[in-house]
Amino acid sequence: MRKIYRIDSDYMTEEINEIISKIPKHTKEVLVEFADALEFVVEICIKEDGTYGRDEGREIMITALYEWEMEKMIELTNLVYDSRRYTVKDISEEVLFGTHSEKDYPGVEERVKELFDTYLDMYLDQDTVLDKINMYGMTALNERDKKVLESENI
Repeated sequence: MRKIYRIDSDYMTEEINEIISKIPKHTKEVLVEFADALEFVVEICIKEDGTYGRDEGREIMITALYEWEMEKMIELTNLVYDSRRYTVKDISEEVLFGTHSEKDYPGVEERVKELFDTYLDMYLDQDTVLDKINMYGMTALNERDKKVLESENI
């Protein structure tokens, strides 16, 4: 099962561009090949005013990966970035339970929504919805949760 990860860095866009320009050709090829193989990635930036955008600011990545892919990503990332300058958080359960949504990313909601919707289509099931009811109550259910329950004939 894939998990959704949020990778927060304190690297600004300009710093990343400078680092990338200094990466040896072979290492850059390995990184690009790995990145190109990833299916579910949203790269966004937090601007100085706290809003989100696509081109400038503090770099964030949201991605849905298998655990082995995330381990490989961290291994490759550590080749060029200081591991003390970024954090990785598994937000899968928060996305499945609806406590983390695209609304948390004003300015880039559409891209994040695509990723979250794809993830929910793959992994939201009856057991997850029942767990959500146990944790948050019936009032926490959204339309997608109700459809999952209806389709499972509860």
